[in-house]
Amino acid sequence: MIAWACWYRRNQWVFEEKHLEPAEAVNHALCLLKAFQATKGTNSNGIKRVTKWQLPPQGTTKPNMDGAMFKEDGSAGVGLILRDWEGKVIMAISKRESAVVEPLEIELVAILRGLQFCIPLGLQALTIETDSLILAQELAKPEFANAMFGNIVIDIKQMQSRIPVCSILYVNREANESAHRLARFARSVVDTSVW
Repeated sequence: MIAWACWYRRNQWVFEEKHLEPAEAVNHALCLLKAFQATKGTNSNGIKRVTKWQLPPQGTTKPNMDGAMFKEDGSAGVGLILRDWEGKVIMAISKRESAVVEPLEIELVAILRGLQFCIPLGLQALTIETDSLILAQELAKPEFANAMFGNIVIDIKQMQSRIPVCSILYVNREANESAHRLARFARSVVDTSVW
């Protein structure tokens, strides 16, 4: 993983003209290794697989968020669908993002954008769902292991603190399908300044 981190750092410099500190590249590699090890020993027979969206508890609003990469033009998309405890859709949003190069980064940006939109609504209880297991686990910790995206994580944690009850949970891709489709739809969004 350390050798891969060196290779990754070099490629970021050569192909993306991004300078990563050695510690950032190593932290990124170790975060990926940790996520791999956490799933490696898991017995798939003992895992309960949630394959459809489920209602949140009474009085709770559930935003599902997802990101999608568009390699053709180097952009990405963010999808958000917000439902109440009866399953009624409150809003659905699709937004195109630029200057995003990694899947982990766009997943973080999706959560950030979702919180930015939910906070002005004055919601008191959110159960955020994402299909990124790595992020759900890392955002539950007091500090984030991947220093490359530390600023986005700090923004997310600050916004979470503004909502009285706010949790981020992992769901399978099937249970997050609506948000994923909205994120893919962002490819056709023309105006990137408004959402």
